[in-house]
Amino acid sequence: RDLLLLKAKGSEEMLINRDYSHILKNVSRRIKIESLLESIFVLNRAQRDLEKNRNTMVVIESAVLNLIQLADS
Repeated sequence: RDLLLLKAKGSEEMLINRDYSHILKNVSRRIKIESLLESIFVLNRAQRDLEKNRNTMVVIESAVLNLIQLADS
């Protein structure tokens, strides 16, 4: 959420994690908004799968692998 806020040029006063603002600013300069949105979709999908009582380890491994791929792109 904070990274999206910074990418959208939102006010730093609205940051939830203000104590990490310097790190968030640095990361927000290097990451594409599309990657951020896709990361949110990956995490939402994992949450839905866990709520459906899917295999926890498989869901987590899949989500982590997807997030790593997004970070590399």
